[in-house]
Amino acid sequence: MKTNTIKWLETFSVILLILTSDCRLHPVLEQLVKIASYPTVALLIIRQPLGRVAYVATRDWSLIVLCLFACSSIFWTENTQETATQLKSLFRTTLLGTYLAVRYSPKEQMRLLIRVIGIAAILSLVFAVAVPSYGTAISNNVFVWQGIYAHKQYLARAMTVGSMVFLLALLVSRKYWWLKLAILFIMLVLLWKSTSRTGIGFLLLCIYIMPLYKIAKQKFRIRETILAIAFMLNGTIAMLILGNLETIVVDIMGKDLEFNGRLPLWQRAIEVGVSYGQPWFGYGYAGFWSSPISLEVAKGLWIRQEVNANHSHNGFIDMFLQLGIVGLILLLFNFLQVIFRAMYLLFISKKIECFWMFNMIFLMLCFNIFELNTLLTSNFLWVYYISISLSLVLELEQIKNKTLTHETNFK
Repeated sequence: MKTNTIKWLETFSVILLILTSDCRLHPVLEQLVKIASYPTVALLIIRQPLGRVAYVATRDWSLIVLCLFACSSIFWTENTQETATQLKSLFRTTLLGTYLAVRYSPKEQMRLLIRVIGIAAILSLVFAVAVPSYGTAISNNVFVWQGIYAHKQYLARAMTVGSMVFLLALLVSRKYWWLKLAILFIMLVLLWKSTSRTGIGFLLLCIYIMPLYKIAKQKFRIRETILAIAFMLNGTIAMLILGNLETIVVDIMGKDLEFNGRLPLWQRAIEVGVSYGQPWFGYGYAGFWSSPISLEVAKGLWIRQEVNANHSHNGFIDMFLQLGIVGLILLLFNFLQVIFRAMYLLFISKKIECFWMFNMIFLMLCFNIFELNTLLTSNFLWVYYISISLSLVLELEQIKNKTLTHETNFK
């Protein structure tokens, strides 16, 4: 009984930590949560075998190098205080992601995310309806829902991820299908009320690649043929999209061809990053947008209201501004490793949780290009990026060891 209680408390603590990593709290409560989160994460880590923790944490060396490089930027940052503060949060979320990889299997991590996003969806609906002063906002003269989050885009990001994982949960099991369907409906309503057409577009992309899971389960020859046909169809669809880009972007998505000022913002941000003397190492982790140099980005630009002054709406450009060309190369190298591992593991294991991990990495890529930074930042997606990255290596090692054992026994 005591063991079950401890396990329940651990799970409750993890859900609370992931949930509060993104949601908007009263400043006093937010400070209390931050203070309590560090010993909580430390306690969760200490409860695991330290040898196992060390082993799992060192499975992805490119990830370690990336994190160490981000930490070392404290020596050249433009804003030492902000860099130190954000690095502490990054360290906490990175440790939490490591704990997930140590403590939970990929399937259990998927179930944990279902609980977290399900709770977030219900709370967001309650606050948007019952406490509109907290759960809603005016963005660009439009009434929008933001739920328990600080901005509509954070709500849209969470509900896009949640809709994807609940769709997969419905595919896996019909148990409690009515509850899963009800929460999925709530998520779709929240996504629609957030007015984020980008989020809706990314969800449609996730639905579009759903057949990949069925393809992965086929035998090699059949799979090879299906992939070839799919490649040709996708090529045709891509040409149709490019040929009708203006209609899709302007008429359907409601944006201009500069994506509401993003393209000139990206161009100007890159120019400033290159021109002011620190293109190789950047201006320090979280050090660019909190420094006076960031004001140079807005010069000569007409930027629409939704383009905030604390990020460029592109995670890779932000990484270049923070950690320079070196940091961006380290990030891209690690990210490509993770996505190739996810794809490889999907085709050799054919498990739904492997398809879920691939979908998570795919969504992180989408959001990182067009919306908010999802990599190397203290939010719930970074927690899962760490856990997925390490879990992928562990799963591949298990398969390799089983194969070697089988070959040895066969001999």
